[in-house]
Amino acid sequence: MQFVGVAGRDDLDAIRSFIDDLDVDAFPHAVDETGEIWAAYQITTQPSFAFLNDDGTGEVYVGALGTDGLTARLEDLTSS
Repeated sequence: MQFVGVAGRDDLDAIRSFIDDLDVDAFPHAVDETGEIWAAYQITTQPSFAFLNDDGTGEVYVGALGTDGLTARLEDLTSS
């Protein structure tokens, strides 16, 4: 399982501050300056989560999941 943060709609300094403030620097982050990644998965707002299979298919959840919701979703994905 790999986590990747995809930041968009902000400048690089704000993105770095977000990563530092939320202490989410344990996984890589991409900057989607053109919005191409967001558009590919029909993401229009943050927070959003794309749960992808090795072949790139999957599902997108738009909105906050919180720790419990994200944990439950990851448990579902790893148990199947």
